Amino acid sequence: TKDRLTRAKAAVDEALKLDPELPDAHASLGYYYYWGYLDYDNALKELAIAQKSRPNDGRLFLGIGAVQRRQGKFEMAAATMTRGSEHDPRSSELAYNTGQTYALLRDYPEAERFIDRSISLAPDLGDRFAYKARLYLVWKGDAKRARSVLLQALNIAGAEDDQFIFLNRVVVEKFDGNYKEALRVIS
Repeated sequence: TKDRLTRAKAAVDEALKLDPELPDAHASLGYYYYWGYLDYDNALKELAIAQKSRPNDGRLFLGIGAVQRRQGKFEMAAATMTRGSEHDPRSSELAYNTGQTYALLRDYPEAERFIDRSISLAPDLGDRFAYKARLYLVWKGDAKRARSVLLQALNIAGAEDDQFIFLNRVVVEKFDGNYKEALRVIS
């Protein structure tokens, strides 16, 4: 909302007034421009300022890569996020976004590698499994393998209520022509 953007900007301005070099303030300002106004140039400028002080911060690589991806610079975004994953190999979010970016490039083996890493780092997040299932549909047209991934996710506590798992179970059954099973899942 306009109010939230105003309050966010006031907080960033206050932080920069206290310390003009504060990396977190520049990163926050970068996200303010990116999420609040889709102002990619200023977002990248502020994220780059933050990255000068924190050259190994995976979150900054993720932010820069996300902006590049939004700009349609998919190869650049994949390279940025891959470098970020090298600096922060334990970030499930970074691995997940890197995998998604490789999928946009139709580099499915690399997408699978990063999605698998994301799942291994955060096996309780259903959206990772759902994305992997979709990847198998798009990449190989393999509903059996996609279904297997979703069933694997159902073994996770709470995954049966996960909206991503639920939706993709329906998608897989529809893709495979199993309309009765898709309806059963919905019921």
